[in-house]
Amino acid sequence: MLRDGVRVTFWHYLEQLIWAAEIYSDPKCYILQRTPVFSDPDNGVMRTSVTFNAGLGRYLLITQQGTQERGGFIGIYESEAPWGPWAKVLFEDPWELGLQNGTNTVY
Repeated sequence: MLRDGVRVTFWHYLEQLIWAAEIYSDPKCYILQRTPVFSDPDNGVMRTSVTFNAGLGRYLLITQQGTQERGGFIGIYESEAPWGPWAKVLFEDPWELGLQNGTNTVY
C-alpha cells in the first residue's frame, strides 16, 4: 500500500483501519481502542488462527474451544474481513468427527 508515495508495510487489526502514526501518537488512545477480533464467552477460545483463502475470497478463523463443564470443541468461522464479524461454519467435538484418533489430531 502506498501513502503519500511511501510504501507502508504493516498490519493492524482493529474494528476499522487507522494509520499507525495516528494510533501510536497517543498510547492511551491506542489501548482504549483495542477490541478482540473474536470472542465466545459461552464456549471459551484458545489457540486461534486466521488465514485468508483466496479461492473463497474469505477469511477463515479456526480455534480450539471448550470449557471444563462441556469439554473441547473445534470451531471454524468465516468472514469478509480479518476483524469479523464471524459466521459459524463448524462447531463440533473433534472426537465425534474422527479428528482425535492416533495421528489424526486437531490439537
